[in-house]
Amino acid sequence: MPVIQLDITRNYNEFLRKPIRSGKLCNYELATMVERIKFKIDEVGAKVENEAWIVSITSCAPFNQKPKRLLLNRPFWVVMRQKGCHPYFLLQVNNTEFMTKK
Repeated sequence: MPVIQLDITRNYNEFLRKPIRSGKLCNYELATMVERIKFKIDEVGAKVENEAWIVSITSCAPFNQKPKRLLLNRPFWVVMRQKGCHPYFLLQVNNTEFMTKK
């Protein structure tokens, strides 16, 4: 039995930035659509793993809205959580090492 092993990631760019025309997701736009397939077969057996993720856009800020300016001149925290739930991401920012200058 030959050993076959693959790990393929595919980006579905042809579906991005086009509105969905039907169903519960009507008028949403896909921002990201990716699939990853891992497969291995050998003398012991076969194993396959498949994962996919889709990110959609439902709305954006109005164009006539003036952006807010924040002065972040001391360490701060970024906390992400769903309303009424525990935080799922915490980041303490102490310096500008990973910031992008505009």
